[in-house]
Amino acid sequence: MPKILVLFAGQPTTMVNAVADGARSVRFSEVELRRVDTPSPTAPDEQVNIHQTLTGIDEITPYDAVVVAVSADGRVHPELSRLLAGPTETAPRSAWQNKVGAAFPAEPGESAVDVWPALATLGDIGMLVVAPYGGSADAARELGARVAQVVGWVTHARSHHHHAH
Repeated sequence: MPKILVLFAGQPTTMVNAVADGARSVRFSEVELRRVDTPSPTAPDEQVNIHQTLTGIDEITPYDAVVVAVSADGRVHPELSRLLAGPTETAPRSAWQNKVGAAFPAEPGESAVDVWPALATLGDIGMLVVAPYGGSADAARELGARVAQVVGWVTHARSHHHHAH
């Protein structure tokens, strides 16, 4: 079963929800949304605090894929950058290798946000990168579905234990 983590800052946007919906559309996939920032204590309603905050890189270990919302400048949230910056004793860099990673613009828009800096960060820690192709909610849904499909393929391939002769 593909386990996919969608990370965002602030409120889950239309794009965050579209990625999650796309991933959920793939049979057997499990999707969780987590914040990378701390909710404001003065939040107007309880809805703001329904998503847990990611507090450490080791919390990502159980997931097969991590999909990250990026800001308008194409960067990951500073707190996520800090978490990705270095391995820990409980989550060495090798724990990231061959997990599926993707990034998408947090806000929909016609102007293409350059998500390649974020994708390069994910690639640098050993993830298999799935690139988005567009800044609309439909493109975000398609990205979520593609990430879940790629996780399924990778998991299936691993289950066959092919050996070179």
